[in-house]
Formats: sequence, structure tokens, C-alpha cells
Amino acid sequence: MLSTPVSNDPEALLDVRGLSVAFGHVPVVMGVDPTVGAQETLCLVGESGSGKSVTSLSLMGLAPSGAQITGGRVMFEGAELTAMSTAQLGKLRGRRMAMVFQNPAHSLNPILTIGKQLGEIYAWHSGAGRGETRDRVGHLLRQVGITDASSRLRQFPHELSGGMKQRVCIARALLCDPALILADEPTTNLDVTIQAQILDLLDEIKETFRTSILLVTHDMGVVARMADRISVMYAGRICESGTVRAVFRDPQHPYTRALLDSTPRIDTRYAPGSRDLPAIGGRPPNPAQRPGGCQFHPRCAEAMPDCAARLPRMSASGPGHAVSCLRRGSQIEEDAA
Repeated sequence: MLSTPVSNDPEALLDVRGLSVAFGHVPVVMGVDPTVGAQETLCLVGESGSGKSVTSLSLMGLAPSGAQITGGRVMFEGAELTAMSTAQLGKLRGRRMAMVFQNPAHSLNPILTIGKQLGEIYAWHSGAGRGETRDRVGHLLRQVGITDASSRLRQFPHELSGGMKQRVCIARALLCDPALILADEPTTNLDVTIQAQILDLLDEIKETFRTSILLVTHDMGVVARMADRISVMYAGRICESGTVRAVFRDPQHPYTRALLDSTPRIDTRYAPGSRDLPAIGGRPPNPAQRPGGCQFHPRCAEAMPDCAARLPRMSASGPGHAVSCLRRGSQIEEDAA
């Protein structure tokens, strides 16, 4: 059982307005507005290439090489992150905001022991001495379910299993009791049993540490299990958002419905070799060659002629629920893409 930290800010809030990111002249994220409230889990969901990871990395000033924020602002606990210097962001990252990356083998330093690389982070942010730092790291390793923590401190990443590495990365994110954890596909490349354990751990951390989580995933099953709210991304834009209950009960956007329909269900029997499980036809657009109008219209079975000419805006479709689709009565604007 995890123990409650000494202190944490219960009013943690991430408020993003119109965030846009580009690689050179090619936009990859366009005007997204995710928000995360205190002790809330928001899931960004969509196919690979939809802009989810670039969005989450950009929030922390960790956008990939060649990417730059071209518009919008990111507010966190009342401070504008997009106006901060690299040094200011460095003091914030790992302390109030922390990241759990997709591949733990790549995010851990292979030439440093677990104790050394986690200890450096805690000592830098807290100014703690060697003994206190070692105690803190060992304590968190135990809290995330790592046995014989004192021995693990002396081990290198290659001596740990994939699931153990991800637990180390979660412990690293918790070192300074952050208000927000950004988790980018944290169960990728892990077997099903370990995936379930990691998701259970993240959920327990949220409750025990009173932490908010922004979880990036392509798996609607993970969304159903973890999310309070969901934002569905396609081709760099959010096309539907709302509470997980509202979106799952009444998905408004054809892309959201297609994602849900293509997710296997345990209450449905599929005949061996059958084609009962629908797939989304076509492929996501090349960011450098986007179609006009609604980005999803070339793959959409419900597309109208106007869908190729008009770019819909997000508009309310119910309490806590918004969608960007012309067939759902959305506002429209000229496509500037």
C-alpha cells in the first residue's frame, strides 16, 4: 500500500489554449486545448501520428528536435510555461510536473545505476544530502512495488525487466511529489499482465499522492479503465472531448465511434478467422499533405460534400461533451490548412 506524501498541491491545474506545434513549415499539432483539473486523469487518445506525444512533450518544453511551438499558451498552476526560459522550465520539470516516457529502456541512462540517476534528480531539486537522498529513492522504489530496493539501487537498467524499468520510471516521476504526471503510452512493449499492474499502480498513485495525470494512449480499453475525461485527437486536432461516461455512452464524432468499434470487447464472441471486428479504412494523412476541410473526411463513411471544404470548430453537444463535426451541428470556419 502506498503511503501519503507529506505535502502536495491539491489545486494543481493544467490549462492549455490553442497550442500549435510545427516541424519547420509543417504543422503537426493545431490549436489543441486540453485541460487537466486537480486529481483528475485526462486521456489523449488517437492513432499513431495523431499528435498526442508531440502535444504532451511540448507541454514540458521537451518537444522533439526540429519542433517548435508556433502558437497558443500553456498555463500550469497560474504560471505560463510557454513564456518560461529553459532554466525556469528545468526547475519545474521533475518537481511540479513529471514525465513517464513510452520506452523505459530508452529513458533510463544505461551507464548509471538506478540509485545514481534517481538520486541526482532528487538532490538537485531538493538540495538533500546523500543519506536523505538514498532513503528517499529507496522508499519510492518500495512504494511502486520493487522488492529488495536497497539492492536495486546498485543495479543498472539492463539488469531489470521491462516492467521493473517502468516502475523505476514511475518512482523517478514521484521523487518530488509532482502535481501533474504526464504518461506517454506507459504500457507499450509490456506484456498484458504487466500492463495491468502498471495501470493499477498509476491509478493508486493518483489517489494516494493526490496527483493529476495526463495519459497518452491509443487504447480505448485503457481510456475506459483510467480516464475521468477524454480528448480524441486526429491529424493534430482534438475532434471530440468530454467526460469518459459521456463519450463512451454517446460518441458523436465518426472517428471516435470507429475507434470504439475497432476495440475488442470481452462481452462479444468473435468467430475464428471472422471479420467481425471493424477496422478504420484508409490511413491518417501525411502532415505535409493534409486534405482540406475536416481532416477525417477521406476515411469517413458519413462525409458530406461540405466536409471537404469546411473545417468544423468544437461545439457543445451536451453537458461536459464537445465535438468538431459538421453532421453534429458544429460551427464552421474556412479551412486555413
